[in-house]
Amino acid sequence: EGVPDAKGDFILRNLRAGTYRLHLQLPSAAWYFRSVTLGPNTKATDWKVISDGVNVKQSVSGLTVTISEGAAGIRGRLTVTEGQRLPSRTVVYLVPAEKENTTNLLRFFEARAEGDGSFNIRNVVPGEYLIHARATESDTPRIISIREDSDLRTAITREAERAKQSVTLKACERLENYEFGYPPAIKP
Repeated sequence: EGVPDAKGDFILRNLRAGTYRLHLQLPSAAWYFRSVTLGPNTKATDWKVISDGVNVKQSVSGLTVTISEGAAGIRGRLTVTEGQRLPSRTVVYLVPAEKENTTNLLRFFEARAEGDGSFNIRNVVPGEYLIHARATESDTPRIISIREDSDLRTAITREAERAKQSVTLKACERLENYEFGYPPAIKP
């Protein structure tokens, strides 16, 4: 665990050799991740850092995480038809609807739905998304991140494209009381 100083620099000491995943805490719901880079090329986001983690052998330097204000958010509820119950391990996903962003791992989000179907996704990059829900097979309390699992990302994106349930989130917008049905209606 490390806390950035006034200039935004941080140091993590006494790490053993191995691969570490970044778990970054944003200051509030108003912020989102703009980019994550490792090394001298600070122009292009290093997707491997996000999906695979950082491999530490002795030391690593040049890790840059850029955040921006203006994040969006969506809070809502999954609905089911009368007489049905929502599966206990249902996850709501946002995937980018714009083709130019389908490889941008910072544009993929998920949140576990509560027993009543409510969900809340914060710190979202403004833009157009496909929203989709599916039951997970995992019994673990931690959701497998769509950013970390390329097979899951591909499957969710395909399912979301078929369901065609889209939502556009503007900068600083907090969409409240959003409802959509589970299971998703797959449109022809």
